[in-house]
Amino acid sequence: MQGSYKISVAVCSYNGAKYLPRQLDSILTQTVPPDEIIICDDQSKDQTPEVLKQYAQQYPDIVQIYFNEVNLGYAKNFEKAISLCTGDLIFLSDQDDCWKPHKIETMAQVFLTKPTVGFVYSDAQVVNENLEPAGYTIFQSRTAYNLAKPRTVEQVVHNVDIKGCLTGFRSVHKPLLLPLEAPWMHDHWIALILHAISEVEIVSECLMCYRRHGVNFGADTYLNAMEQGGKVAGQDFYKKSRKKINEFTQANEKVQVMYQKLTSIKNTDSRLVYNKTRLEAYIREYERLLETVVAARKKRIKVLESTGMKRLTLSLQLLSSGAYKRYFQGNFSFLRDLFIA
Repeated sequence: MQGSYKISVAVCSYNGAKYLPRQLDSILTQTVPPDEIIICDDQSKDQTPEVLKQYAQQYPDIVQIYFNEVNLGYAKNFEKAISLCTGDLIFLSDQDDCWKPHKIETMAQVFLTKPTVGFVYSDAQVVNENLEPAGYTIFQSRTAYNLAKPRTVEQVVHNVDIKGCLTGFRSVHKPLLLPLEAPWMHDHWIALILHAISEVEIVSECLMCYRRHGVNFGADTYLNAMEQGGKVAGQDFYKKSRKKINEFTQANEKVQVMYQKLTSIKNTDSRLVYNKTRLEAYIREYERLLETVVAARKKRIKVLESTGMKRLTLSLQLLSSGAYKRYFQGNFSFLRDLFIA
């Protein structure tokens, strides 16, 4: 490959002794191997520390292990790992997957040939615990999101939904990405900001195997639906009011936090913003969400916090305004608010 970048891989581990060796081997044997693998262990209670120490001893110039003094949690552990990476390109890795041999080479080539691309992601083959194909890919489990093609601002803002393990990005953007801010998860936070400030390239090829096993079952609504042979539907009706209030409150907070983040980036004279027009489009979309969807959620929270005639009155007002149809699930959500305490 003509030209070169220093390659970093950020790995977060937690009780992953069963799967880590296969994943680390798949990273170390890449056709373009990484210059460093930064692994942050989040206080594992199994044999993970021993496994990691063995790899660090075998590959002292590549594998660097950091054992957290306290449990940071998934997102903050990735923040730490990313902050410790010194490469030009950073690839994120879960502890239990398996990379195809040319994953780094394929994605790094995109960065080499397209200097305005700041973020690259690929598809992945979904496999079971034994790495046997499930018969579909990550992209196929999210057909409504159109992950295989360039997406509009609205599509990204409403459902960015790109798993971190599929991605690579330029480390020059770290000052705009870190620190990660709650309630965002690390991968969606990074993906959305990089969509807003740079060009994005999609590799339709499956460059890794995404392993589904006992620990991570249930963590992905769309993969759950694929396994059950059905679609994601009807979940709204069965969520209790308090759970819905928490869900809407967090969703509103995410909009507000990202709007503030993108606005602060715009107001910073930074050469790290490759596409200022694109950034402004994202900011406008978040402004629109604050005026419409966020405002509607706040009204619906008031419905859910009420009881009796007050709940009926507020829900009818929301219905007559058309908010149930525009921002929720229409009459389905209206009936749910009437009958679910």
